[in-house]
Amino acid sequence: MRRLSITTAHAFVLVYSITSAESFTEVTRLWSQIQEERPNWKLSHKSGKVSIVLVVVVVVVVVVVVVVVVVVVVVVVIVVVVVAVVVVVVVVVVVVVVL
Repeated sequence: MRRLSITTAHAFVLVYSITSAESFTEVTRLWSQIQEERPNWKLSHKSGKVSIVLVVVVVVVVVVVVVVVVVVVVVVVIVVVVVAVVVVVVVVVVVVVVL
């Protein structure tokens, strides 16, 4: 089915995620397959060049925001745990010294 789509298509939009090596590999493989299936593709354009558009969609902002939020939450949890441990140690030391 994919081969038929490539040989009869009028345009191609290849999209990959910059956070996924697998998606880039897949787009690269598809790009090679398109070039193999359509080596002599000509359009009625002055240049006669093949018109294949590689569109890169980047969703970096969302990924960066999620990563930052996760890092902040982890840091806050670590700080709370450290403070709790320090409080427990201080209380134990005070109790031992007083008794």
